[in-house]
Amino acid sequence: MPAASKKSLPFRYLRVLLASCFTGYLWLSLVRVHMIVGGAMEDTLLHGDLIASAQFVYRIPFPFFRNMLLRSPKRGDVVTYRQEGESHVSRCVGLSGDVIEVRESGALYVNGKLQDEPFLNLESFGRRESNRIESFGPEIVPQGGMFLLGDHRNRSADSRFVGSVPVSDVEGRPVLVLWSLRPDPFVDSRPPLWMDPHWLQDTRWKRVLLRIRSRDSRTSQRDAEATP
Repeated sequence: MPAASKKSLPFRYLRVLLASCFTGYLWLSLVRVHMIVGGAMEDTLLHGDLIASAQFVYRIPFPFFRNMLLRSPKRGDVVTYRQEGESHVSRCVGLSGDVIEVRESGALYVNGKLQDEPFLNLESFGRRESNRIESFGPEIVPQGGMFLLGDHRNRSADSRFVGSVPVSDVEGRPVLVLWSLRPDPFVDSRPPLWMDPHWLQDTRWKRVLLRIRSRDSRTSQRDAEATP
């Protein structure tokens, strides 16, 4: 009996290793982690937020099925999408056939109706940064496209400038802020969390494990309290 147990020990380790690899692969397929850089989505997402994006909301995130779209984003969804080999995050405000107009104040009209956007960063109204053009349209979103805008109209290089994004480029939907660090004004980028000597004092603790809601104002209100 002891000899049989010793012989089966390597197989037990192998099973544990295979199970761990499968679990890791499953996790990486279902959830992707992104670091937010810049202020395009303030106050919903802040520079320095580490977010988790659910990859299974719009498509099946496994090989041979990744091109199969389960459903399109809805208006108001915060989405991650792939463009020119990089992942980006923005808010979907229009779908195929919608007539989009952005006034110079930053106000959004869809099919001629002013949209209620409680998540919008109010600092972006009536101000210009670097002479950025605010107005757009009216223009019809093409078939198979989605129109994306940042929550901070003045800091976002969105569909007003790059055009509509194909729905097929959507990757997932951000669901959780895993961690959040205030940006260091003296450096362009911070080291990884485990190598950052100031991570404890620079963490925005109120944003840790904060749920990202797409279509209401509660996230924005809490963000405003947590913003330094």
